Amino acid sequence: MGHKQRKVWLWLAVERARRRIVGWTLGSRGEAPLRQRWQSLPRRYHRHCWYFTDQWKAVAKALPR
Repeated sequence: MGHKQRKVWLWLAVERARRRIVGWTLGSRGEAPLRQRWQSLPRRYHRHCWYFTDQWKAVAKALPR
């Protein structure tokens, strides 16, 4: 297999105010790693967060509007 067929993506959750990483996941660009990252964040980040995306189809399935 070539390198392009074995891509690994790094999903980061960054706290904007302090510029610190509050969570991360290594994995595919599918829905499962993103959902895993979202669910593992403390609840306060679920209520008061902004996220920026490239409109990848997995984002619409895993993150709230």
